[in-house]
Amino acid sequence: MSHIHLVLEIFVLCTIFFVHQGLADQLTLNTHEFAVHLTGDNDKGYYGISANMDVYGHNLNVGQLSAGAIWIHNWEGDVNKKLNTIIVGWVVWPYRFNDSRTHLFTVWTKDNHRSTGCVNLDCPGFKVVKGSPISPGDIISPISGISRKRQTITIRVSKESSSGDWWLYYGINGVPIRVGYFPASLFDSLSTKATQISIGGHARSTKNTIAPPMGSGAFASNPGQAASIHDIWLIHKDRRSTPIGNDARTKVTDGKLYSASPIGRAQFFYGGPGGKS
Repeated sequence: MSHIHLVLEIFVLCTIFFVHQGLADQLTLNTHEFAVHLTGDNDKGYYGISANMDVYGHNLNVGQLSAGAIWIHNWEGDVNKKLNTIIVGWVVWPYRFNDSRTHLFTVWTKDNHRSTGCVNLDCPGFKVVKGSPISPGDIISPISGISRKRQTITIRVSKESSSGDWWLYYGINGVPIRVGYFPASLFDSLSTKATQISIGGHARSTKNTIAPPMGSGAFASNPGQAASIHDIWLIHKDRRSTPIGNDARTKVTDGKLYSASPIGRAQFFYGGPGGKS
């Protein structure tokens, strides 16, 4: 099932990025790469995740995208038609934002993007709370650089037990505070629980465009320069939090361009320079 799930995750992200660019009919002309860790399927479910993510910027062109993200899924039912997903993270996406800066982004769907869901605030869905320090789509600053101090964002997404809403918390180099929530009414199966969580990097390039850097642009084998995701904690139904296990599966779609280290002490490194495979 893990291979099937990875294929579907890739399809989900491809759908997101192409539907919102009006390029769905050119899907085969584009390349999506991932360097992620996936939790095992859990019948008891997952009720959230918290992680600290080094956040970077890259000078990309309109045919490129680079992101660090968390994917929260419920795979129950017909996943081709009923896949429930939340995605949160940072992204450099010139096509969408008309710049090469780093932005906070969110995505949701309850039917594998057949007819529901969107990026950021493009449709009714995610609710930003009054006084939030940032909204989906906003620029993240400061950011890390290989020759500069690491800057870290803390992302926490957790399901509220009473309402079933999924709350997003965000902080940069500090304690995360509430940004807003995905109402339980947006979802079917995800209104109850998540069955899998994935975390790591994603890179996209169009035909005749070089694959962009992922993470910091350094391979995971160089921890002094590679991007890290650390203090990764999974949230359970009883509100307990436990560190992500070393048994989480590693999936890298092109090892010549990108890599991900094994998880150790709730941390891993990921990324790579991109280029031509």
